[in-house]
Amino acid sequence: METWITAALSADVQRLLSSYAGVLVFPRWFFTSNSLMKLQLKLCKIKILMNISYSNLRILGFHDVEFQNDDPSSPLFLTFPVIEEFLSSDCKWRNVKKLKIEAPRLARFEMTGCIFEHANDGSNDCKIEIRGSNRAKFKCSVDIFASFYFSSQSKLVDASLEYWKPDMNDDINQRSKTGFQACMILTRSSAFIRFLELSTDLIQVLADANPRCPPNFFYKLAHLKVYSASIAIQCDAALINFTKMAPGLESLTFTASFSLSSSFDFVKQEFSRQAAGDYDQIQLLPGYLSFLEVVKLEYSCSPKPTESTLVKFILRNAVKLKELLIYSQHEGHKVFS
Repeated sequence: METWITAALSADVQRLLSSYAGVLVFPRWFFTSNSLMKLQLKLCKIKILMNISYSNLRILGFHDVEFQNDDPSSPLFLTFPVIEEFLSSDCKWRNVKKLKIEAPRLARFEMTGCIFEHANDGSNDCKIEIRGSNRAKFKCSVDIFASFYFSSQSKLVDASLEYWKPDMNDDINQRSKTGFQACMILTRSSAFIRFLELSTDLIQVLADANPRCPPNFFYKLAHLKVYSASIAIQCDAALINFTKMAPGLESLTFTASFSLSSSFDFVKQEFSRQAAGDYDQIQLLPGYLSFLEVVKLEYSCSPKPTESTLVKFILRNAVKLKELLIYSQHEGHKVFS
């Protein structure tokens, strides 16, 4: 495999796609190729240099790749003058404590399901710095181990944040730290965001963040999509609070699974406390949801349907609502309205 890849690069190949479950040892000049325009690696294990530069690369994809760095004290520099897409999923980064990406034309960045491990100390965190003014679409997994920083010229329009493999049995301090991390990511890009996608778990975690995001935080946000994560919870109260940060919201898509199993008793109790305290009387808030026109809700309830405070709140406050679509499923029954 290594011989084949080396021969291909020697012939100035422009597209290289490799799916190989094993260790690959590349020559140093592999990491500075001038011919590659698209590079995609899957399943392999590779050692990386501290300076990687592809002068003509447009699209880069890493999937289930394990990276090994022999010098954890030095940051990893990635330089891509013309790259447009950087896609990474389910990768493991060993001994990478700081990752700097220089990509002035980067339009799409995704890093989800990644793990950072350090052999010499107990911390498994990584600081990821992205420099580029053309970054319009961003997707990442949110946890307390990866910190994202963006250059001041970045103009993020479309953002998707995942709360990756959350453990809802974490103590409140752990959840608060994760919520704070999500707030920091959003704070650095909220001024331009028009499309935002979050998981139900992350919505709930954001409600516990300290400090919390201020009102009108997403003043340009027009489209919000909330979906169930691996452990879905009921988060009507938290989502209602979130809408108060987006005065210009035009559309809302909400997909939620409500499980009433005993393992989530503490979540139910917390939600019940919030719902009873804040939404026992459905609030009428002039000015909120005044631009909301389209709402699509999908509920999956087990073992039985639950009352939706969110629907009541929307019907009372969304004065310009044109379309409300509700799809409900429970115990083999489906309701479409």
